Amino acid sequence: MKKTKRFFINLFLFAGLILSIILAFKAYFVKEWNTIAGTLAVITAITGTFLSLKTVWKQEDEYEPEILVTFDVDSRSGVIQLVIKKHWRK
Repeated sequence: MKKTKRFFINLFLFAGLILSIILAFKAYFVKEWNTIAGTLAVITAITGTFLSLKTVWKQEDEYEPEILVTFDVDSRSGVIQLVIKKHWRK
């Protein structure tokens, strides 16, 4: 689920970047300077978002618990217990 969400975020950002570049070129040929300035601002914002996503997603991953599955053979003699612990990565 997390990978598909991240894939779609990247896909929509990339599509917005491509559409903004196309719009900037069309506005350049029509000499619409206000549109060019607006699309360059959008391109800058999308580029900044691309660069910061890796950091944001890394921080998001650090707050997820890590599930540890072990066998406990020491606490009881003759019995092997399955132990599941939630370990926080913070």
